[in-house]
Amino acid sequence: MEQYGWYLSRFGLPVTEELAMPETPRILLPYSILRSRDPLPHSWDVTSDTIAAWCAQVLGVPLVLLKSVDAIRSGGLVRHALRSPVPTDDVDPCFLGYVLNHGIPAMVISGLHPERLAAVLDGMATTGTTIGF
Repeated sequence: MEQYGWYLSRFGLPVTEELAMPETPRILLPYSILRSRDPLPHSWDVTSDTIAAWCAQVLGVPLVLLKSVDAIRSGGLVRHALRSPVPTDDVDPCFLGYVLNHGIPAMVISGLHPERLAAVLDGMATTGTTIGF
């Protein structure tokens, strides 16, 4: 995540190592925060999905997770709303349990459709999966 953050910063957004709500958009470099606080299991089951959920929890904000899928799929079905964990390959294995156990309002949407992110940010309904609310 750290290296990808530095890569993204080449497109003009500044980076930060501080987990706080910035006044302007920033790219979070999470390595030092995670090392100092050590909040998550040390497992390949934890990826940027669960790290983003932890950040949302610390900041007390809802999470919008951008993925390359339209919604979370499980058992051959598209799940538009989840209130309990389901088996899926669309998010990391820790993500759903973490979000639900910590009461983090979350939505998973496709980052391939910028209009969906705009809709969520404007408080409008869009295609995706809501989790826990």
